[in-house]
Amino acid sequence: PSQISSTIEKLQEQMDNFDSSASATCEELSQQLQGSALASISGKLGKALDAYEFDQSQELIEEIKEKLDSIT
Repeated sequence: PSQISSTIEKLQEQMDNFDSSASATCEELSQQLQGSALASISGKLGKALDAYEFDQSQELIEEIKEKLDSIT
C-alpha cells in the first residue's frame, strides 16, 4: 500500500502541473491495483487522463485514496 500511495502522490503532482507523463504514472498505478477492487476505478482514471479531464481524474484519485484508507 505504501508504494501505491507514493504513486498516487506522484500522479497528483503531475496532474497539478498538467504534466504529460501523468499517463505513464497512471499506467503504473493501474498495474499496482491490478486484480484488486480498485482496478476498475484506475481504468476510468486512465481514460479521464487521456481525455484531459483533470477534474474527473482528481475525483477518481480521491475515490481510490478513500477506498485504500478503508482497507488498510
